[in-house]
Amino acid sequence: MGLVVQRCCETTAAQQWRLVWPRFLAILAALMLLAGIFVIVTTTLDNGSWIIGQPVWFAVVYVLCVAVLAATAWRLREATAYPWSGVALLSVAVFLVLTLAGVRDNILIHTSEPTAEAVADLKRHLPPDTRLVSLGPVFHVFVYYYGDPIPILPRSGRESALPACGAYFCFDESASPPVKVNFPWEPIAKISCERRHRPHPHDVVVVGRRLP
Repeated sequence: MGLVVQRCCETTAAQQWRLVWPRFLAILAALMLLAGIFVIVTTTLDNGSWIIGQPVWFAVVYVLCVAVLAATAWRLREATAYPWSGVALLSVAVFLVLTLAGVRDNILIHTSEPTAEAVADLKRHLPPDTRLVSLGPVFHVFVYYYGDPIPILPRSGRESALPACGAYFCFDESASPPVKVNFPWEPIAKISCERRHRPHPHDVVVVGRRLP
């Protein structure tokens, strides 16, 4: 983008390419205002179920910043001299950061599975000094949030591969081939590792305890 701005600024007034950047800034200024209106309206009408709803404090900050950025881009759309042409470019960059790293990330957080909270709740209910093992590899998201090392045992779930009665283990529910647990056990928890919330998640880690 910086190269495009430089080339537009270096052209002579008679060249048509000189008109591209001012028009681009004018269009983008209008889009900034529309984005601000969209965010504040969806946040105001949000009842907690919309995936596009934003935190109120962020929506207010976003609208104020976007209004300033849109005004800056509009007023400096014809600027060709430094530093004002750079300020116009900076307004575009800040808008993209606020939208992609702000609005978009908030939507991703809102639609994500609460894997971290589920794993933390699991660890609170496990006995102290529990040594959790896995029957075959499990999803890296689960291992990351669990925090402690999880030794990997064969997927066959052979009785000889596990410690004595009361041992805790986990496995990937959708593993291929499927995990075969060939000893008595009871499920303790099922934790979804999906990136987005789904009514019937596919990527699930099952945590169980071996019975006598």
